[in-house]
Amino acid sequence: MPFTHDLPWGEPPNQEDARTVREAAELLSLRSVTYFVHSPYDKTLKALRAGIKKEGLRIPMEMDVAERIRNELGIGLRPCMILYIDCPYLLLQAAVWDGGGAGFMPLRLVVSPSATGTKLQLPGPLDAGLPVGLRVAFEEFLGRVVKVLVSVGAKRSDRPISMWD
Repeated sequence: MPFTHDLPWGEPPNQEDARTVREAAELLSLRSVTYFVHSPYDKTLKALRAGIKKEGLRIPMEMDVAERIRNELGIGLRPCMILYIDCPYLLLQAAVWDGGGAGFMPLRLVVSPSATGTKLQLPGPLDAGLPVGLRVAFEEFLGRVVKVLVSVGAKRSDRPISMWD
């Protein structure tokens, strides 16, 4: 029998939260998703960190890609940060349900400046091999991540991603 827990976020209390949960379920079927924020990179990154914490999620690791390339190869790049986001409850549930399910955590969020603000990318695939028993919990987790993105003013892009964005 899988581990169950009354998850702290419960049912969506309003229409806006319900929309983020629906969007999260849709995200599971996509290969990669891009959002744009019309706010400077540093301000967006700070707001994301605060929103993730407020939503009860964690960032167990960050990778400053530009800094790493500069240190390793001596090449300067524009800023690029990868936030690794997880939820302790979901991580526990994934580890207990199916040890392989823990491999879907943490979720990567790539944050980089764009011509008009900040680009946020959730690289995919988000559902390849996700155990069926974890799908609902993972959708709820993604709903919480989408709620954070919306709270910082992110708008989902439906156009193809350009390397020059």
